[in-house]
Amino acid sequence: METVYKNPLHTPLHPGVDEEQPQPTPVRPQECCRFRRARFALMSMALLGFALGLHCLGCGPAAQGPAFFSECLHPMGGGLVGPGGGFPPMNSSTVSEACLLQIHSYFEARGGQYWVDVERVSLLATQHFTALAIKQRPSPDQVIVFDIDETTLSNAVEWQATLESALQQRRQAAWQALWALVGLPGAEQAALRGAVPVLGKAPLTASDRPPLAPMLLLYHELYAAGYSVAFITGRKESARAATALNLQEAGYGSLCPEAQAAAAGQLVEAQAAAAGQLRGAARWVRTQEPCYVALHLREESDDRFASVYKPDRRHQLEEEGFEVVGNFGDQFSDLDGTTGAAHSFKLPNPAYLIL
Repeated sequence: METVYKNPLHTPLHPGVDEEQPQPTPVRPQECCRFRRARFALMSMALLGFALGLHCLGCGPAAQGPAFFSECLHPMGGGLVGPGGGFPPMNSSTVSEACLLQIHSYFEARGGQYWVDVERVSLLATQHFTALAIKQRPSPDQVIVFDIDETTLSNAVEWQATLESALQQRRQAAWQALWALVGLPGAEQAALRGAVPVLGKAPLTASDRPPLAPMLLLYHELYAAGYSVAFITGRKESARAATALNLQEAGYGSLCPEAQAAAAGQLVEAQAAAAGQLRGAARWVRTQEPCYVALHLREESDDRFASVYKPDRRHQLEEEGFEVVGNFGDQFSDLDGTTGAAHSFKLPNPAYLIL
């Protein structure tokens, strides 16, 4: 006689009636496909939430406040110094994502702290030179030197595109890591890849940078007060025409007529002799609209550090008879050196560093 083992803890629903063992219900192909589609949809929603979290990281009130990580003030850290003293670009792997997000917020077109800081520097300079003019009347023999990029013209739009591109690359890497973790097939990865937002804008050309409005106002005020103005930039000579056009269209005027004539070799012998006797701005005719007495750019083969190149160009102005009394730049290398001005102002720029 066969012995049937029964679990003593099991109580049948109907005592005395033998229960039939439940049989598994077969899964129809349509239900399997529905299950896979539901699984795909859930994973898609999870990945989309992950992407939105990455996109909005740093967008909260704390990131928009005045706090700014001290390590982000010099985000490049260590690395190879390039020609002219430049560090790697902002999308370098040496820059943390936290700094990228903070700098991105710093340069926001509306409400970014960068624009407030530029306005503050311009106001401080106006107050400083106003007080200085009370003590000593400005003279055209006194020249104030301006850097161009991030001092008189702005690349903030291009910075934003660079920052967004760097963040985009890191988000893509994070997505791919998540896809690999959950084991999504290649076809499903391709479908989800379209959910990653494409960021960035087309880069500006060499002649369409907008002016930094507070610095443009300061430039006009200093010229109207009686100072001469000049530009020394790290741009190369090949960009001279585009740079001059950009400065003119941005409201900074053009090269003073005498400087244009000298640059074109149009001075007659008598004028050249007079120029040798009349040093500095005594030989310049002041125009009603601002004009600059010099636009210094690097020779194509000049890869010296900016801290070497720029003092050399200021020395050239001194040899022409000018007294360099003021200097504006976004890099310390714009301001230091043996020919540094007595009244120098640095503008904010945590995006890159030039030695």
